[in-house]
Amino acid sequence: MTSDTPVEPQPEPPTRAEALAEDAEPPRTAAAALQELVGDLRPPSRGAEQRARGRLDDLLGPPDSFGSLQRLAVWWAGVTGEPTAPPPGRVGVVVLAADHAVAARGVSALPLGHTAVAARAVRDGRAAVSAAAALLPGEVRVVEVDVAGPRGPRARPFDVEDALDEALLERSLALGTDLADDLFTEGHDLVVLGDVGVGTTTTAATAVGAVLRRPVLDVVGRGSGVDDTAWMRKAVVVREGLRRARARPRDVASVLCTVGSPDLAAAVALLLRCSARRVPVVLDGPLAVAAGVLANRVAPVARQWWLVAERTDEPAVHRALETFAMTPVLDLGVRAGSGLAGVLAAQLLRSAVAVALGTVTTEAAWPVHEPVEPEEPEEPDELETPDGADEPDEPDEPEEPEEPEEPEEP
Repeated sequence: MTSDTPVEPQPEPPTRAEALAEDAEPPRTAAAALQELVGDLRPPSRGAEQRARGRLDDLLGPPDSFGSLQRLAVWWAGVTGEPTAPPPGRVGVVVLAADHAVAARGVSALPLGHTAVAARAVRDGRAAVSAAAALLPGEVRVVEVDVAGPRGPRARPFDVEDALDEALLERSLALGTDLADDLFTEGHDLVVLGDVGVGTTTTAATAVGAVLRRPVLDVVGRGSGVDDTAWMRKAVVVREGLRRARARPRDVASVLCTVGSPDLAAAVALLLRCSARRVPVVLDGPLAVAAGVLANRVAPVARQWWLVAERTDEPAVHRALETFAMTPVLDLGVRAGSGLAGVLAAQLLRSAVAVALGTVTTEAAWPVHEPVEPEEPEEPDELETPDGADEPDEPDEPEEPEEPEEPEEP
C-alpha cells in the first residue's frame, strides 16, 4: 500500500567548487591591504636619539654650532637604533614614472610625451638625478607605472570620473609593496622617492586637499611653471576633483580611487612598507609628499621614518609640512624633479652623520688634570751695588730763599 503524501526532493549535495567557495575568506579589499602593510610598525628608537643628542652636545665647539646637521644626525640615530651608526651606505633611488589623465586638460607646461622622454633619460643615466646619484653608493631605478601608450594612461580623468577602479588600485599597491620588499632584501640603508610625470602636481594637490579638507586655493600651485590661463584650468580640475572626493568616504583607499593615480598608490604602499621594514625614506617632490599625507592617514607613526627633501613653492607641500610638523632638509628652490633634491638631501645626511662621528668631544680635546696649587712668590732680594761703583750721593737739602730787602725811603 502506497502513501499519498508527496515526497519532498532532497537538495543536491554541493559540488567541490561550491564547497570551497563557501569556506573561502571574502576577497581582501584595498583598505585591508593598506592596513596589512603596516604590520608591527614601531617608531624610531628614542633612546638612541637621546644618546646621540647628548654626544652632540659634548662636541668641541660652541653649543648648537652644527645647526641642522645635529637634527639630521639625531634622526639617523633614531631610525638605525644606534647613536653611533655609520652614515647610510647603500642608497636606493626610486623614480616612479606615470602620465596623469588630467594632463589632457591643459594643466601642465610640459608636453604629453615628456614622461616617456624623462624616464628614458633616467634609465640611460643621463638625467640630473643620475649625475648627482653617481656620488652616492647605490643606484637609481626608474619604474614605469603608467606611462601613456597609444590609448593614453590607464587612470581616468578624476574631474569627471573615478581615477582608479578597485583592480587597478590593488595592482598599484602590490607594485609599491614589492618595490619596498626588494629594497629591503637588497640591503638598502636609505631610500629616496621621486617621480617624473605630466600632471603630477595636479593629482598631488587634489589628493592633499581631499585628505586635509583644504580649499582649492590652499593647494594649487604653478607646478611645471604654468601661466595664469593654465593655472585657472588646473584650479578648475582640482575643484571638480575635490567636489567629487567630498561626497565619498575619507579613507585612503577611497581617496586613491576617486582622485588618485597608479604612481600615487604605489608610493603610498612603498612608504608604509618601508616604514614597517625600518627602512627610512627621503620624500622628494609633490607626489611623494602627497603619498606621505595619505600614508600618514593610515599610520601616523610612519612619518617618523621619513625626511622631506625640499621645501618647493607648491602650496600642497606646505600644507603637508604643517601636518607633519616637519622642516625640509633643503631650501634650494630645486624643481628639477625625478629625485634630484632627494639625492642632495641624502648626501647632506651622510655628511651630517660623518661630522657627528668624526668630531672630537670637548673632554677628549681638553684632558682633565689634577689642579695644581700655585706657589707663593718669594720676596725679592735687595739690590746690591756692584763692586767699584760709587754710592749715589744723597741729594742736598734745598736752601731756603733769602728774604728781600725793604726799599729805602726817599
